[in-house]
Parts: sequence; C-alpha cells; structure tokens
Amino acid sequence: MDARIALQPAYVLHRTPFQNTSFIVDFFTVDYGRVRAVAKGARGAKSRSRSILQPFQPLLISLSGRSDLKTLTGVEPMHEALRLEATRLFSGLYVNELLARLLQDHEEHRALVRFLSGHAGIVAGHLAHRLGTQAFRAKSFIRTWVWTKS
Repeated sequence: MDARIALQPAYVLHRTPFQNTSFIVDFFTVDYGRVRAVAKGARGAKSRSRSILQPFQPLLISLSGRSDLKTLTGVEPMHEALRLEATRLFSGLYVNELLARLLQDHEEHRALVRFLSGHAGIVAGHLAHRLGTQAFRAKSFIRTWVWTKS
C-alpha cells in the first residue's frame, strides 16, 4: 500500500478512543477498502475533525504511513452528513458493524462501495425502499461477497 494517500473518498465505520486526545478510526475507502488510521488530537476540545469523524459522513481523507496503522493527515467532508433517526440509525449501524468485522484490510471493493452508496440513500430515506428488506439485502450481499472472496 502507498506511503501517502491523498483525498480518498471514505466513510467512517468505527472509531475508538486512543490515548488522551486521539482516535483510532476504521475507514471504508473506495480504492483501498478498510483502512485503520490514528486521528491525532481529534478528541481535543478545539479539534475540527472531532465532529467530522462520525459514521454516515462522506469524507475525503488523506493518510500517511508505511504500516497497517496509518496516520490521518487530513479530513474534510464531501457534503452534509446523513441524518438518521430510530430504525434507520440502527440499520446503518448494523451495516457498519458488518463491514468492520467482515472486510479484510487494504482490499479494493468497488462493487461494495456502489452498493453502500445506494444503501446510505436507503437508510437516510432518499430512496423508496422498505426498511425491513434493506438490512436483509445488506447481510445477504456481504455474506455472498465474503464467501466468494474465501
């Protein structure tokens, strides 16, 4: 994997507090699949990236580093975050959890990115799909995809 990645479209799958002022963030990117990075200083009171590093926020991220754990060097929102409530929020968190647990690091997943772009719209209510079927579709798609990769 490249030592530097610039302005890669990404979504936050999961973030975990790290040391006093940082997060370890799992990103799902278009070209590199799941990438884990340290967002230094992101938990600080004056940090701009703290509010940006949220699930369902389309981002452009820049990373550097040679190991599996990269350093987040830049982050900016692509557009407004999706506002999710009630059942839609739980459905979105469920899909994020599936991705965080099932995807291998640093593997390109263009078909999955296209699917999730549609799923984000479904979850946010922009597309007229039923909530009961979207979690099933996501689970069956990911299960099929994982079986074909192994």
